[in-house]
Amino acid sequence: MNPQIILKFAGCICVFFSSLLIGNTLEKKLKQRYLFFLEMATALSCLEKEMLHYRLLLPQALEKASACCRAGPEKLFTYACVHFSERGGAFHSLWKDAVRQCISPDLFSEEELHLLSGISDALCCSDAILQKTRFDAYQAQLEQLGKDAKEIWKEKSSLYRRLSAAAGLFLILMLL
Repeated sequence: MNPQIILKFAGCICVFFSSLLIGNTLEKKLKQRYLFFLEMATALSCLEKEMLHYRLLLPQALEKASACCRAGPEKLFTYACVHFSERGGAFHSLWKDAVRQCISPDLFSEEELHLLSGISDALCCSDAILQKTRFDAYQAQLEQLGKDAKEIWKEKSSLYRRLSAAAGLFLILMLL
């Protein structure tokens, strides 16, 4: 067998699978975004229950909310809990730092990051009724964002897979 043909064939396989991997990576980002919003809404529900019903202090409530998550928000709650216990001070600025440090800005829009930064308003409120109202408002917004992200994920994931496969085939034809 001709070594040149074997090298072309191996190159074609590498190009095709790398293009499929790119499509899969883009799809995973969409899924990660959807799961983040879903878990963030669940974590806010957990925080509301811990802070309003069980009257836990903020660091303990953040720790419990962190235990409810697996797809990203746990880093946010753990960062806020650890740094609040260590430094104390204004939680509002600490939460904004946590959002900046723990959440990838390429996954979310500026408005979504602003919403996530604003959650500290509900966490820092001393009035229980106002705190419940704010928790409900943020939870509703996060659930809506989760629904929108799920629709986008379902819609675009197959598109990304098809386009990456087509791009891989196009590159193979270009190589041959």
